[in-house]
Amino acid sequence: MRLCVVACSALVLGAVYGSQRESADSSPPIDSPGAGNDSIRAFLKDVWPALSSAGKPGRVYYHANCSPNDHSSPLSPLEFPKIDVQPPLSTGSDLAVVRSIFRRDHTVTVAEDETGIVRIRIGEVPDAILRTRISTLSLDARRQFNVLSAIAAIESAPEVQSVMRTLKIRLPVTAQNFRVILPDESRPHLPTEISNVAMDQALDMVARTWGGIVFYGACARPATYQIFFADSVYFLGAKL
Repeated sequence: MRLCVVACSALVLGAVYGSQRESADSSPPIDSPGAGNDSIRAFLKDVWPALSSAGKPGRVYYHANCSPNDHSSPLSPLEFPKIDVQPPLSTGSDLAVVRSIFRRDHTVTVAEDETGIVRIRIGEVPDAILRTRISTLSLDARRQFNVLSAIAAIESAPEVQSVMRTLKIRLPVTAQNFRVILPDESRPHLPTEISNVAMDQALDMVARTWGGIVFYGACARPATYQIFFADSVYFLGAKL
C-alpha cells in the first residue's frame, strides 16, 4: 500500500507565514509535512490500512515537539511525535482494531463519533483555533476539487484569521508541489459554500469528502499549528 502525505498551513498573510506551490503535472507530492517523517510513516503504516479497510475517514490531533522561536525568523514545520505503534489485533470492532495499535502508548486516545470519523489524539493538544465558527465560506472550483486548496481556504476564512491574530498564532513555512485536479463532478469535491460550521467541522468535511486522514498538530509556545492530509497514493513520494 502506498500513502500520500501533503502539508497545508501554507498562507501568505501580509508577512510570509508559509508558501504553497501548485503544479499541473502528475508527480506525487514532494514536500515534507514536518520533521519526524519516519514517525509519521510508522504511524500510518498500520493506522491507514485499519481505517481504509473499515471505510472510515480519520482525524489526528497531536501535540507537536516545537523549538523556541524569537519571532524574528520563520517557523520550521512541526515535528510529529514518536509513538509506540504495535501491529493491530485482528479481532474486535473496527474501533477496537485501531485502538489496539496504540495499546502500549497511554498518550494516545482513540474514539469514533456519530458521523463515523475516527479521532486519534496524541497528548494534550492546543486546539482553540479549531473551535472558531465560520459563518460563510465560498469555494471556487479549485478549492472545491483540490484537498490542499480546500484546507487553505478554510484557514483563510476571515473568522479564522481574526482568531489567529488574537491568539498571536504563527504558521510554519511549508511548500507543496501537487497535482491540480480540474473540476469533474465524478471526483470528490466540496460544495460551493460552507456555512455555520466550526473550523474543526469544516476539516471533518475534508476528511469525509476525500476519504483520508486530516492531521492537526499544534504547540502552545510558540503558538503555532500545522495541518496536513494523508491518503492512499504516496507518502513523501516513497512506497511503503
